[in-house]
Amino acid sequence: MVDELLEITLTPPDAATPQLHLRATACHSREQTMKQIHALLRRCRGFLLEEHKLTTGQSSLNLEVPRRSIFDLYSGLLAAELDLCHDSHLRLTSLCNLRFYRQLRAGNINLTLEMSFPEEIDLDEPWAALGFA
Repeated sequence: MVDELLEITLTPPDAATPQLHLRATACHSREQTMKQIHALLRRCRGFLLEEHKLTTGQSSLNLEVPRRSIFDLYSGLLAAELDLCHDSHLRLTSLCNLRFYRQLRAGNINLTLEMSFPEEIDLDEPWAALGFA
């Protein structure tokens, strides 16, 4: 797994934009979380490329941010109270640590952020009640 993380950070800036897949659970409503993410992208000089509503309670965002802003993005996601999964924390931490020691700050990183919104899940559905028993 460490090799996978290093492969993402050591891609030369003139190569294809590296892909990073993140998963998170939102602690707030979809509307409030999306406002925070839009404000975060403006601060980081990033772009929202696509937004998909996958199912009830789930969304997927395709983002592109400058490599030099990855620390700001990571801290902004935490400030927005997104509960990132363990792998997402590891990937972002790896990028934040290595950006100070490598000369690869140029270029962009393409992120896919999958978010779950537990408040939108209908607990009357039989499949939804399984995780909350």
